[in-house]
Amino acid sequence: MINFAKDIEDMEQKQITANMEQKQITATYAEAVKAIKEAILESRYRAARLVNKEVLALYYAIGGYISAQSRAARWGSNAIGTISELLQQELPGLRGFSG
Repeated sequence: MINFAKDIEDMEQKQITANMEQKQITATYAEAVKAIKEAILESRYRAARLVNKEVLALYYAIGGYISAQSRAARWGSNAIGTISELLQQELPGLRGFSG
């Protein structure tokens, strides 16, 4: 005799087991996404800090160079404007060096 109740119970148990496995996989994916997201954001933050540090050092060095040249009376009062224009010609689209 066929035992349908047993077959149905086995199928239900298999479905429950499959659902539990899927939830574990989904949770594992969620953990992976969280870890990867944190790594990406931390890397972006470190990169931005390094870029800002380099830009600040560049601007400081440029300011020191222009100041030293101006004090030595090698350049006139329009030095920054002239340098800005020449930089724009040499590097079209350059930003942050307006006169």
